[in-house]
Amino acid sequence: MCNRYILQDPADLSERIKVTDFDFSLFAFFNAAPSQYLPVVVEVGPDERRVRLMSWGLLPPWKSKKPLPPMTNARAETVSDKPMFRNLLPRQRCLVPASGFYEWQAQGDGKRKQPYLIRVKDEPIVTFAGLWDDIVPDGAPDEVAGSFTIITTAANAIIAPIHHRMPVILDRGEEELWLAQDVDVADAVLPLLDPFPAERMELFPVSTRVNNARNNDPSLIEPVELDRDPEQGSLF
Repeated sequence: MCNRYILQDPADLSERIKVTDFDFSLFAFFNAAPSQYLPVVVEVGPDERRVRLMSWGLLPPWKSKKPLPPMTNARAETVSDKPMFRNLLPRQRCLVPASGFYEWQAQGDGKRKQPYLIRVKDEPIVTFAGLWDDIVPDGAPDEVAGSFTIITTAANAIIAPIHHRMPVILDRGEEELWLAQDVDVADAVLPLLDPFPAERMELFPVSTRVNNARNNDPSLIEPVELDRDPEQGSLF
């Protein structure tokens, strides 16, 4: 799963994603959490991309007596089958720009969890595969254009000791196909939803201040030293 991520250098986004038109101000964030309004990239015409502000947590298009909570993640293995996602997959795909994401490893009896920052080596900005809809939360500001979810897949070898899932990270060469509006067959994009190569990634422990979504500053992404039991051995 993916429930926290960062975007460290949003000033680089326009060049990285080839988008120059922004309808809102972009700021660095170091602890993005569900329900926050965050930038996503959509294609609005042939080779024409826009960055839109959306709420993290896809809202269902139907009403029910017991409303579902917003869906922050969609599983790659079932995204083409689940009613919540299958109608969005052909035409409403998006890129979620990020500089890295957090995951938590259970410690000891499982009551304590240690956060790790996970990122792609030498890539200031990567993109997660996402889906979006134009349904906005009640009370959202006018600039909010919809809601989105991040697609997850099985963890690769470097992440598996910490958690069994990870966001789908698209290679640069895959982003155009994922966004393409003229590609409206799910089978054409499903092969993109695989784990990112472990050898191109790195991770390290960070402060438990990340646990509180109200904390949002550069110190959150600084490595910390762990106190380990000598008999426990190394994580890797």
